[in-house]
Amino acid sequence: MTRQSTVFIASFIILALSSFAQARTIRHDLGGNVGQYVFRALQSKARGEVVLIDGICGSACTAYLLNPKTCATPRAVLIFHAGSKPEGTRLLWINYPAHVRRYLGTLTPRLVSVRGQDLVAACHD
Repeated sequence: MTRQSTVFIASFIILALSSFAQARTIRHDLGGNVGQYVFRALQSKARGEVVLIDGICGSACTAYLLNPKTCATPRAVLIFHAGSKPEGTRLLWINYPAHVRRYLGTLTPRLVSVRGQDLVAACHD
């Protein structure tokens, strides 16, 4: 086998392995900086990553709902509220899928807890 064939085969294997979607599991994430979470969620979506919510996903963490490959276990709880800054609240709101915006109606300072499976598909083994 030539060096060129070996490099080609190695490159093919690396490319094939990198095409498999990764998974991110959320168990106890109370959020943080909205911009950072929206950025992470967009990266996750672009990579085709599966996001499994298996516990609390609160505040900015709910930005992961913009990834269509987000799923929820029966233990998943999503906590929504308006952010401390109007810009952060707007950023979250415009990135939520339409069905999430319809379900919530609006974001207020009051905490709203929702069973994960009420908003996203159930995770399957």
